[in-house]
Amino acid sequence: HLGALQALRRAVDIMQAQLTEARLSLYRPDVLLRPQLAGVELQSFWRRAQAIRAGEAAARAQLPQLRALLS
Repeated sequence: HLGALQALRRAVDIMQAQLTEARLSLYRPDVLLRPQLAGVELQSFWRRAQAIRAGEAAARAQLPQLRALLS
């Protein structure tokens, strides 16, 4: 059973995800980084190191595409 605040947060998360997908379908980026952020929410400040590592890993996975854009 979700509390009212949790339900509101989840609704905002869903809305934000839908808006992001709509924007991506209209404006395709050259490279899209999608870090694996399971368990990291907007308010999870104590998990910032996990989020940073996930972002670094996502960027490393796309290095060939990033380098190709720079050359």
